[in-house]
Amino acid sequence: MSVRRKKIVAGNWKMNGSVSSLEQIRQLCDLIENDTCDVIVCPPTTLLSQAIDIAKDSTITIGSQNCHEKESGAYTGEISPAMLTDLGVKVVILGHSERRENNFETSELVRNKAKAAHKKYERLIGNPLRVVKQSGKSANTDMHEATDEMEKIEVMQKENMKLLEINTHVEQVSVD
Repeated sequence: MSVRRKKIVAGNWKMNGSVSSLEQIRQLCDLIENDTCDVIVCPPTTLLSQAIDIAKDSTITIGSQNCHEKESGAYTGEISPAMLTDLGVKVVILGHSERRENNFETSELVRNKAKAAHKKYERLIGNPLRVVKQSGKSANTDMHEATDEMEKIEVMQKENMKLLEINTHVEQVSVD
Protein backbone atom coordinates (compact mmCIF):
# COMPACT_ATOMS: atom_id res chain seq x y z
CA MET A 1 0.00 0.00 0.00
CA SER A 2 1.47 3.36 -1.04
CA VAL A 3 1.16 6.51 1.00
CA ARG A 4 -0.44 9.32 -0.93
CA ARG A 5 1.08 12.73 -0.34
CA LYS A 6 -0.92 15.91 -0.37
CA LYS A 7 -0.39 18.16 -3.32
CA ILE A 8 1.54 21.35 -2.69
CA VAL A 9 0.78 24.80 -3.98
CA ALA A 10 3.74 27.06 -3.29
CA GLY A 11 4.04 30.75 -4.05
CA ASN A 12 7.54 32.17 -4.08
CA TRP A 13 7.44 35.97 -4.10
CA LYS A 14 11.15 36.14 -5.00
CA MET A 15 12.46 39.72 -4.53
CA ASN A 16 8.98 41.23 -4.77
CA GLY A 17 6.55 42.57 -2.24
CA SER A 18 6.39 45.04 0.58
CA VAL A 19 4.53 45.38 3.86
CA SER A 20 1.41 46.36 1.92
CA SER A 21 1.66 43.08 -0.03
CA LEU A 22 0.92 41.17 3.17
CA GLU A 23 -2.74 41.96 2.55
CA GLN A 24 -2.63 39.22 -0.10
CA ILE A 25 -1.77 36.68 2.59
CA ARG A 26 -4.71 37.90 4.70
CA GLN A 27 -7.02 37.46 1.71
CA LEU A 28 -5.59 34.00 0.99
CA CYS A 29 -6.16 32.97 4.62
CA ASP A 30 -9.84 33.82 4.21
CA LEU A 31 -10.08 31.78 0.99
CA ILE A 32 -8.18 28.63 2.02
CA GLU A 33 -10.15 26.67 4.59
CA ASN A 34 -9.63 23.05 3.62
CA ASP A 35 -6.76 20.63 3.87
CA THR A 36 -6.89 19.06 0.41
CA CYS A 37 -3.46 20.50 -0.37
CA ASP A 38 -0.60 22.20 1.44
CA VAL A 39 -0.46 25.91 0.66
CA ILE A 40 2.96 27.48 1.17
CA VAL A 41 3.74 31.16 0.69
CA CYS A 42 7.36 32.29 0.64
CA PRO A 43 7.65 36.07 0.90
CA PRO A 44 10.99 37.88 1.11
CA THR A 45 12.91 37.42 4.36
CA THR A 46 12.03 40.96 5.47
CA LEU A 47 8.34 39.99 5.61
CA LEU A 48 8.60 36.51 7.19
CA SER A 49 7.80 37.47 10.77
CA GLN A 50 4.73 39.53 9.82
CA ALA A 51 3.55 36.88 7.35
CA ILE A 52 3.81 34.17 10.02
CA ASP A 53 1.71 36.29 12.40
CA ILE A 54 -0.96 36.81 9.73
CA ALA A 55 -1.16 33.11 8.79
CA LYS A 56 -0.89 31.64 12.31
CA ASP A 57 -4.55 30.65 12.62
CA SER A 58 -4.90 29.39 9.05
CA THR A 59 -3.87 26.33 7.09
CA ILE A 60 -1.30 28.37 5.14
CA THR A 61 2.35 27.72 5.87
CA ILE A 62 4.85 30.54 5.56
CA GLY A 63 8.21 29.44 4.23
CA SER A 64 11.59 30.86 3.46
CA GLN A 65 13.03 31.28 -0.02
CA ASN A 66 16.51 30.18 1.02
CA CYS A 67 18.85 29.44 3.89
CA HIS A 68 22.57 29.19 4.43
CA GLU A 69 24.37 25.93 5.08
CA LYS A 70 26.02 27.27 8.27
CA GLU A 71 24.35 28.05 11.59
CA SER A 72 26.28 31.28 12.14
CA GLY A 73 29.32 33.18 11.00
CA ALA A 74 30.53 36.07 8.87
CA TYR A 75 28.13 35.52 5.95
CA THR A 76 26.79 38.99 5.23
CA GLY A 77 23.17 39.06 4.11
CA GLU A 78 22.57 35.34 4.65
CA ILE A 79 20.04 33.66 6.96
CA SER A 80 20.70 30.43 8.83
CA PRO A 81 18.29 27.58 9.53
CA ALA A 82 18.52 28.56 13.24
CA MET A 83 17.35 32.10 12.43
CA LEU A 84 14.46 30.74 10.38
CA THR A 85 13.31 28.33 13.06
CA ASP A 86 13.58 31.13 15.62
CA LEU A 87 11.03 33.05 13.52
CA GLY A 88 8.73 30.03 13.31
CA VAL A 89 9.49 29.06 9.71
CA LYS A 90 8.75 25.39 8.97
CA VAL A 91 9.53 25.21 5.23
CA VAL A 92 12.41 26.35 3.05
CA ILE A 93 12.63 26.25 -0.74
CA LEU A 94 16.08 25.36 -2.07
CA GLY A 95 17.64 24.75 -5.47
CA HIS A 96 16.17 27.72 -7.34
CA SER A 97 17.26 27.74 -10.97
CA GLU A 98 18.06 31.46 -10.87
CA ARG A 99 20.25 31.00 -7.77
CA ARG A 100 22.08 28.20 -9.55
CA GLU A 101 22.58 30.40 -12.58
CA ASN A 102 23.15 33.83 -11.00
CA ASN A 103 24.83 32.81 -7.73
CA PHE A 104 26.55 29.70 -9.10
CA GLU A 105 24.96 27.43 -6.49
CA THR A 106 26.04 23.83 -7.01
CA SER A 107 24.26 20.58 -6.28
CA GLU A 108 26.61 20.04 -3.37
CA LEU A 109 25.74 23.42 -1.85
CA VAL A 110 22.00 22.77 -2.22
CA ARG A 111 22.47 19.38 -0.54
CA ASN A 112 24.43 21.00 2.32
CA LYS A 113 21.74 23.64 2.80
CA ALA A 114 19.07 20.94 2.90
CA LYS A 115 21.05 18.93 5.44
CA ALA A 116 21.52 22.02 7.63
CA ALA A 117 17.82 22.92 7.47
CA HIS A 118 16.78 19.37 8.23
CA LYS A 119 19.21 18.96 11.10
CA LYS A 120 18.51 22.26 12.88
CA TYR A 121 14.75 21.93 12.85
CA GLU A 122 14.82 18.31 13.95
CA ARG A 123 16.90 19.22 16.99
CA LEU A 124 14.42 21.91 18.01
CA ILE A 125 11.09 20.13 17.69
CA GLY A 126 11.82 16.53 16.79
CA ASN A 127 10.74 16.87 13.15
CA PRO A 128 12.84 17.92 10.19
CA LEU A 129 12.38 21.29 8.51
CA ARG A 130 10.47 20.57 5.31
CA VAL A 131 12.71 21.17 2.34
CA VAL A 132 10.87 22.01 -0.85
CA LYS A 133 13.27 21.33 -3.68
CA GLN A 134 12.66 23.23 -6.88
CA SER A 135 12.92 20.75 -9.72
CA GLY A 136 11.87 22.82 -12.72
CA LYS A 137 14.29 23.55 -15.52
CA SER A 138 15.22 26.98 -16.79
CA ALA A 139 15.16 27.62 -20.52
CA ASN A 140 18.94 27.16 -20.57
CA THR A 141 18.93 23.73 -18.93
CA ASP A 142 19.91 20.90 -21.22
CA MET A 143 19.03 17.21 -20.86
CA HIS A 144 22.33 16.41 -19.13
CA GLU A 145 21.54 18.87 -16.32
CA ALA A 146 18.01 17.48 -16.01
CA THR A 147 19.45 13.99 -15.53
CA ASP A 148 21.82 15.40 -12.93
CA GLU A 149 18.82 16.98 -11.17
CA MET A 150 17.16 13.56 -10.83
CA GLU A 151 20.38 12.15 -9.39
CA LYS A 152 20.43 14.94 -6.80
CA ILE A 153 16.87 14.17 -5.77
CA GLU A 154 17.70 10.47 -5.37
CA VAL A 155 20.78 11.29 -3.26
CA MET A 156 18.75 13.53 -0.98
CA GLN A 157 16.07 10.87 -0.57
CA LYS A 158 18.68 8.27 0.29
CA GLU A 159 19.93 10.58 3.02
CA ASN A 160 16.50 10.13 4.65
CA MET A 161 15.48 13.74 4.19
CA LYS A 162 11.91 14.82 3.69
CA LEU A 163 11.98 16.11 0.17
CA LEU A 164 9.12 17.63 -1.73
CA GLU A 165 9.15 18.70 -5.34
CA ILE A 166 7.50 21.65 -6.94
CA ASN A 167 7.58 22.71 -10.54
CA THR A 168 9.10 26.03 -11.55
CA HIS A 169 5.93 26.92 -13.44
CA VAL A 170 3.74 26.83 -10.30
CA GLU A 171 6.36 28.31 -8.01
CA GLN A 172 5.81 32.00 -8.66
CA VAL A 173 2.88 34.05 -7.43
CA SER A 174 2.28 37.57 -8.70
CA VAL A 175 2.41 40.22 -6.00
CA ASP A 176 1.40 43.18 -8.17
